[in-house]
Amino acid sequence: TTPNDGQLSLAARITGLPWWEEDGRRMVHLGFGINYRNPDQQPGARSRVRFRARPEIHLAPRVVNTDHIAADSALVLNAEVAVVLGAFSFQGEFYYASVDANGAGVNDPSFWGFYAYVSYFLTGEHRHYKKKLGAFGRVKPRANFMDGEGGSGAWEIAARFSMVDLNDEAVNGGEMWNLTLALTWYLNPNTQVKLNYIYTNLDNGAGGSQEGEAHIVGIRFQIDF
Repeated sequence: TTPNDGQLSLAARITGLPWWEEDGRRMVHLGFGINYRNPDQQPGARSRVRFRARPEIHLAPRVVNTDHIAADSALVLNAEVAVVLGAFSFQGEFYYASVDANGAGVNDPSFWGFYAYVSYFLTGEHRHYKKKLGAFGRVKPRANFMDGEGGSGAWEIAARFSMVDLNDEAVNGGEMWNLTLALTWYLNPNTQVKLNYIYTNLDNGAGGSQEGEAHIVGIRFQIDF
């Protein structure tokens, strides 16, 4: 979203681990988040919110877009779940946004979106979870690439499906869904190479002027510390 300066914004997130075994090699994570935005209501100020999204690659343009909506407030809720069963993992989130609009002829619109993600380590690793952060950390290969002992690093295959619907009765922001297939090579905990294929389907995006599909291939070499 793109709020105005001077607004009030409150956010909170709570997570829990109803199942934890083998130091996180088998686990279930649950979470819930809330974000409330109350734009500045000073005399003469026009408070607005906007929701938009791009296909699942950062270089792509934002092809679904509600444009600016005159609003008194916006509330975004999300629920999250993650499951790790050794080398296999699943993760998903659902988002719901409700806008208290103050524009003429615009009812209070609402929007939603979600993603579901599955992955499997061909070399037997598992996703490492950080309890203090309530989130996943770096992948640690069993044997780093070029470790002097013939290590190959960690290899992961993954698939992700996501959808966002920014249409409402008086707002035509568009609808988009993506299917991503991925192969990731973790040379060591700090270095990885990613290969992604992304199929995007767009229906009435960017104000109702765009429809169609896209096939995207992305390659990324990453070092982080």
